[in-house]
Amino acid sequence: MKPEDVQAEQLLVDTDVFSYVAAGKGRHADFEPFLSYRVLVLSFATVAELWYLAEKAGWGDRRRRDLALKIAGHAIVYPDMRVAQKWAELSAAFRGQLGGGETHDLWTAACAMVHGIPMITNNLRHFQPVAHAFPELQLVHPDL
Repeated sequence: MKPEDVQAEQLLVDTDVFSYVAAGKGRHADFEPFLSYRVLVLSFATVAELWYLAEKAGWGDRRRRDLALKIAGHAIVYPDMRVAQKWAELSAAFRGQLGGGETHDLWTAACAMVHGIPMITNNLRHFQPVAHAFPELQLVHPDL
């Protein structure tokens, strides 16, 4: 998949892609072209996961302020009744099948699906089975 293959104006950015780009590490160069000239969106679950990772790593005030600024550059999708219902449907279908981070991943997928926002992720192992069973989940990845 190439950036021009994605017609959407918005992209929901998964935790791994946010982390790669924010730190300039991993596959950041593969994902950055997809993010240009788009409204970037985070699910509330990604925001929670990012703060959890900072807490777990014992980040100081400077790194936490930097994280807050980077998060602030994104719109955030919060749960509502439709998102909660979609999460319940996904959770019932995939409970115990996706490994670590399953709960966050399913909330993120539910947010993307309910709001019709394609999701850019490097975590195809978790999200491809969901997209296969629920075609309304649109995945964006350089290798697709």
